[in-house]
Amino acid sequence: RFKGLVAELQQSLTDPMPRLTMAYSEFEALAEDSKEDPEVALVVAQCGFQRGWASSALLADRLFVMQLVAVQNELEFASDTLRDDGGVVSVAVEFEGSALRFASERLRDNREIVVAAINSKRDNSTYFPALYLTVDPFSFASARLRADREVAVLAVGQRGHSLRSVSVALQDDPDVVRIAVQHGECRVDIYHSFTPLEFASDRLRDDHDMVATAVQKDPMALRCASERLRDDNEMVATAVRNDPMALSYASGRLRDDNDMVATAVREDPMALRHASGRLRSDKSLVTFCLRRLCEAHGQIHGVPWAQAQNSGWARSDLMMDFVKSAMDPSLRTDPELVLSLVRVCGLALQFVGPQLRSNEEICLAAVKSHPAAITWADALVENNVVNAKIALECAFQTNPGVQNLGTQFLSMYRSGICADVEVVLSDGAVLPAHKVVLCARSPVFKARFSSGMRDSHDSRVPWETCSFASGDLFLEFLYSGCLDRSRVCWPAPGDSDLDNKWREFASLVKELKGLADFYQVEDLTIELSGLPSRRIDLYIR
Repeated sequence: RFKGLVAELQQSLTDPMPRLTMAYSEFEALAEDSKEDPEVALVVAQCGFQRGWASSALLADRLFVMQLVAVQNELEFASDTLRDDGGVVSVAVEFEGSALRFASERLRDNREIVVAAINSKRDNSTYFPALYLTVDPFSFASARLRADREVAVLAVGQRGHSLRSVSVALQDDPDVVRIAVQHGECRVDIYHSFTPLEFASDRLRDDHDMVATAVQKDPMALRCASERLRDDNEMVATAVRNDPMALSYASGRLRDDNDMVATAVREDPMALRHASGRLRSDKSLVTFCLRRLCEAHGQIHGVPWAQAQNSGWARSDLMMDFVKSAMDPSLRTDPELVLSLVRVCGLALQFVGPQLRSNEEICLAAVKSHPAAITWADALVENNVVNAKIALECAFQTNPGVQNLGTQFLSMYRSGICADVEVVLSDGAVLPAHKVVLCARSPVFKARFSSGMRDSHDSRVPWETCSFASGDLFLEFLYSGCLDRSRVCWPAPGDSDLDNKWREFASLVKELKGLADFYQVEDLTIELSGLPSRRIDLYIR
């Protein structure tokens, strides 16, 4: 039984998650005495099911531990004798540099072993970026080696943030700090980054050339500069041009500077949140930022500014974030600005002053943009009389008859009545469709059938690489505007033949994404973006 389990576990190392999950359920049933079997123990360690799972006898066996630390960082479970064994520790730190923390004090003072740990290309930061600054192999070296200039230069050259582990004297060494800064930025996510400059001495954080080098590498390094340099026009302009959000670390004087703030908001309107109160209450600047927000997303979805204003198109979450964090509250009482705002983001009505929420024109524009804005439309009821315009507009937006329109169109597709196009699939199956619907839903179909070219008169559309399932689902979406989730759902963990079902699911999603991209059906692309792409990519490869 154990030999069969080992084969299953070994297979799981290259196969995706479903097989791994099944193997794990078998692992939980292992008898206690299997911990004495080196073959099973090695595979269990390599799969990462449970660390330190092998028996005490195996963890004291030099040959076994040498094999173990070459496939998994488990030196901490080895006996004290083996953690003081140069050969075992060398293999461990070559596999993963952070294993140095579990070596004996004697070996953490061994230059050759510490250098091997520094040169290791694998550490926990590869898999857990948030631990990037805490898992630094050099931080586990002895104090003597962390004060050794030659070893320190090697360490900061591999990982700039190792500068925090060197001695205080070396943190004030321009050459060591410059090497760290040049190799340095670690970005945990789009909002948080760490730079080696924060571990440099105060003297070097006030050095213009050093800070300029750091800011070129990572604009957010500006936060570690001295107050004098954060008030330097040239330094701040360099940082803001590369990352507008670096404005948050500029001095108060520069955050109130018209030119500096204009440079930032041209690249990212949300940078206005870091400007001074005076500029956040500047009506012309706020209007410019609102326009840029719409233009930026309109370029992605092909919606021009004028159309965005009139159609109520906008990303509500981004707009509301702008209103709450970047727009000065005093502007929320400006009728002209508020009217422009609610036209593109109706839900912003909730942040508007009470007087404007009683304005019929503003409430009507907000409800047209988003029916849910009626919640904050004080003008809906005035003197116990319902405002018919606002009520009817909201009713129209949420009219069940409008919602049923998609069902009626889908019925027309299913029946094939008056179809004038045939979609031919890879297996020869034919799906009937209507040119007028295809043209309305896809700019690619519109260009094809209205060009006057030869293709515009061809009533057959070949989809040679498309299966019936994906072709039918795609056309259903064009007619109804809805994706049938019952036909595009994740395989359940308990399903039989789970591996093949995942492959079929991945193939279906891949074909749908290909059709959505080719025919520029943006709403389907957005709908498919919520599917588990990482697991799908594993199967497609």
